[in-house]
Amino acid sequence: MTDINLFRRCSCHLTALLLASASCSAGDADQAVTSPLAGPVLGVTHCGGLYHFTKEPYVVEGALAIQKAGFPAAKFWLTNLPQVYPHNSEWNLSPNASLVDMASHPYMQEVLDMPFETVALEVQEARWPGWAKKEGFAINPDSDFSEDEKQMRELTAWLLRRYGDQERTFILQNWEGDWMFWSKDREAWRRGQHPDLAQRTDAFIRWFNARQRGIEAGRRDVPESKSRVLHAVEVNQVLVAKDGVPCVTTEVLPKVRPDLISWSCYDGMRLDRRSVEATRRGLDEGLDLLQKYGQTVEQMPGGAAVMIGEVGIPENVVPAEVTMEVLDASMKTFIRRGVPSVFYWQMFCNEAEPGADQMALPPGAWPACRGFWLTRPDGSQSYAGAFFEKLLANPGPSEVAKEN
Repeated sequence: MTDINLFRRCSCHLTALLLASASCSAGDADQAVTSPLAGPVLGVTHCGGLYHFTKEPYVVEGALAIQKAGFPAAKFWLTNLPQVYPHNSEWNLSPNASLVDMASHPYMQEVLDMPFETVALEVQEARWPGWAKKEGFAINPDSDFSEDEKQMRELTAWLLRRYGDQERTFILQNWEGDWMFWSKDREAWRRGQHPDLAQRTDAFIRWFNARQRGIEAGRRDVPESKSRVLHAVEVNQVLVAKDGVPCVTTEVLPKVRPDLISWSCYDGMRLDRRSVEATRRGLDEGLDLLQKYGQTVEQMPGGAAVMIGEVGIPENVVPAEVTMEVLDASMKTFIRRGVPSVFYWQMFCNEAEPGADQMALPPGAWPACRGFWLTRPDGSQSYAGAFFEKLLANPGPSEVAKEN
């Protein structure tokens, strides 16, 4: 069993919370004495943004922006690259391009060569000639997932060889697992309609286990590398488990053992409540559930290691004051719980307001975004951008670790 401290090879020190005792409550912890301790590795996602500012290939532009902002970690998609990163880009990839084909593309190589200490890559079901999608399923339950195992092994070995002289961490993960697990009719699923539940559960267990086996084999292939490649299973609907709704947390996590669990934690943030206490309580409940049902190779305080694969606030929907309060409460919770890494969603907003016509305005002048951003379409810094700039500056005991 590997201690999660090995995962924290980050020079960024956050203002963490010294707990008065191991049994203190969430509220007590936020009132505790503060001191600069090693905290989560902070990163930002770049994926599918609606605007751009330079003539660089879009994936490169976003990576450079994350690097300039001072984040030691970044997340990118290694799936549907021409659709996700279209601006100023000529990908020229086969529809059945392998994971190594995509990672070794000159644009992606330029990004991966940047000195991020941690890079997360969103990797979906492997494609190959003859691959087919099955209607109603996000992954094909008829597959034996041998191609996924093979390609994850190849990608792992490729990364470990290419960056073998560098102490870096690469995380290979799926996209929000519950949206994939539930497929199309999410509200019907919440109401108790769970079509093909046993088949879905079996497919996801086999898929995740195949990916884990592939990554473990790739690590054995290149044992001398200084870099690490880890597998994370991402979930995004955790709190529904309290109401008995089948989800990846309850149906799949007990039957797999990835290196990490990733939580896209919007359900725990409880933005509908717009309350610091609701956010704190929701995140704690979600982490508790994930550690109850999940088992991982890496560990953090409380058991299974849970990274935050997505946390974000739509600033054109949520007032500025609430944005800052919820971000503050979220980061305090992540620090207190010993979460190893946190990825903010995202550098450039990817979500348009409902009903808006994205093509009505040229890239770079797109105002009708929901506001998942660190940089706005006019180039100005968002509220979240200012928050993380302050956090990354490592001021020691500071406003970030105090109650507002």
